[in-house]
Amino acid sequence: MKKTLIILTMALAGVANAKLSPIAQCDEAVGYSYYPAFTQEKTLKEKTAEHILGQSIAPKGWVTDGFKNSNFTLVQNKNGSLDLLIYNAPRKETFSTVEDGGKLFLMRKSHNEIVVLAVYTNLVEIYTFFKTKEGNKLSILSSKNGMDIRTSMFNGSCNFVNFNSIN
Repeated sequence: MKKTLIILTMALAGVANAKLSPIAQCDEAVGYSYYPAFTQEKTLKEKTAEHILGQSIAPKGWVTDGFKNSNFTLVQNKNGSLDLLIYNAPRKETFSTVEDGGKLFLMRKSHNEIVVLAVYTNLVEIYTFFKTKEGNKLSILSSKNGMDIRTSMFNGSCNFVNFNSIN
């Protein structure tokens, strides 16, 4: 099933024949975003927590956010360059970081961690794939400027991460 999902993801991105090697495949990532110029109605969960605690658990500007029903596949092509494919199930679309104008840089790798930096014109993201006692995880730190300035932190679980496969 995992191999099928990876192949499907690459095929949807139009890169099935590009001889890509999957490095990591992770499920949805959720967390919080801070929008300094935006306010949103709090979720029922946030309202309930505030009622119990007597204080806000999410300060003004912070909202529940993330990539629900999505997955992330870090791949390396035959010349060694990396790409991150993001599949959005509700929209039935796969986005390639490289094809969308982003540049991906390997920042660090070890036997239990891979850190890549994605840089766009108005967006910078750090993707950290790491191993814990509970399994492989993904952490995303994102900072965007422009019309909707935001800073985000998302976390998710990975089906697999091959920490030794990056050339």
